[in-house]
Amino acid sequence: MNKDTIAAIATPAGIGGIGIIRVSGEGALSIARQLAADLPASIEYRRLYLSKLTATDADDPANSTSLDRALVVMMQSPHSYTGEDVVELHCHGGLVHLQSILEAVLRCGARPAQPGEFTRRAFLNGKLDLVQAEAIADLIHARSEAACRLARHHLAGRLSHELTALQESVAKALTLVEAAIDFSTEQHVYQLDETELDSTLGSVENEVATLIKTYDRGRAQRDGIRCVIAGRPNAGKSSLFNRLLNEDRVIVAATPGTTRDYVEAELLLGDCLFTVVDTAGLRDKAHHVETEGVRRSYQQIAQTDLLIYLMDSSKPIDEEEVALLEQLEKPGILIWNKCDLPPAGPPPTSPQKWVGPLHTQLNTDQSVDEVFDAMIQASRMAGLTQIDESIALSRARHRDALARALDGLKNARKASSNGLDLELIALDMRLALDAIGEVLGQVTPNDILNRIFADFCVGK
Repeated sequence: MNKDTIAAIATPAGIGGIGIIRVSGEGALSIARQLAADLPASIEYRRLYLSKLTATDADDPANSTSLDRALVVMMQSPHSYTGEDVVELHCHGGLVHLQSILEAVLRCGARPAQPGEFTRRAFLNGKLDLVQAEAIADLIHARSEAACRLARHHLAGRLSHELTALQESVAKALTLVEAAIDFSTEQHVYQLDETELDSTLGSVENEVATLIKTYDRGRAQRDGIRCVIAGRPNAGKSSLFNRLLNEDRVIVAATPGTTRDYVEAELLLGDCLFTVVDTAGLRDKAHHVETEGVRRSYQQIAQTDLLIYLMDSSKPIDEEEVALLEQLEKPGILIWNKCDLPPAGPPPTSPQKWVGPLHTQLNTDQSVDEVFDAMIQASRMAGLTQIDESIALSRARHRDALARALDGLKNARKASSNGLDLELIALDMRLALDAIGEVLGQVTPNDILNRIFADFCVGK
């Protein structure tokens, strides 16, 4: 690991009362004393000192420039965020002002920190595991209370504790298998209880499978629930989109094919973030430009978490449209729109586990609160929102690693039941153990670490 000293502005760019510059590494305390010469000879760590920050000209030591009156706090290794010596300079805010102080810090021997490098050092120094490190980035970028709450749970170690417990169960079982291998020629010394092994691995397998099933909910909480508005041309999709956002984001016209591509925007409902997507009307005979829009609409439907499907109540029901709804394996809401016009017939029955049909007239001043309520209700029915304090996976990296762990556990149990060599059983168990460890960062390749920490801001 690098032993050089790094520095960065740790607070957001812009105008503010306070701005913080963070310095971490072996030279942090020396740099602080170079800039704050009035610090006492004997300092208390974690105590704030009001000091005058001064930059000295390297070519003319007698020439110095006053930078700021700031609060200086020092944290000694290993009792700091990174596990190294850390200094924070709490200065007056302002990007130009903070940048000039950072440049003075760099002239004293630090180098600019890379994105996420402070947290990466904390991870490498054992201050937190990889799930917790990722949770810090998620907490910083959270756009809803649901995302913030999930990130806090991960940062507090709830998912890590669950994975560590599963890891320990597999490790203990693996110890017994390896002991049976070592004493395979001395059966009177030790014999493996295959029933107990199968029970232990089966229990871990069930818990891993349960965790994997939480991924859709965790991803929806972290990134938001994708909600696509679909239907035939002129069903009222763009009108609904504008009404939900309470602004005219897309053009509404009676001409079929007005919307030729999808448009999306974010919407907060309660503690959940929704990405609402308006799409081109679904129809078979269309201009070639429209055809591309229809293709993209079907693509959006395939990728959505929640579907809002509008039907025009003033037109006869299209049997192909009903068949389409029955084939969709997506949670959704059925809206029977234009109810201010004479109806062409009764509304169809909503697909199983859908909300609706809601009766609307979106070209009037009718409230869309019922649609908002239906979005929340449908999300809960689909298990996309958190209604308790249970943990959930939120990253594809977690899900994919645990899927490999699940395969290893299944293969180990199958090998055991088929009476295969203990070495083969142990191999599958080690694969499962390594896959769980990969989530925690215990056996994570360096290129994966680089990608993870590249998503962080520079000062973190």
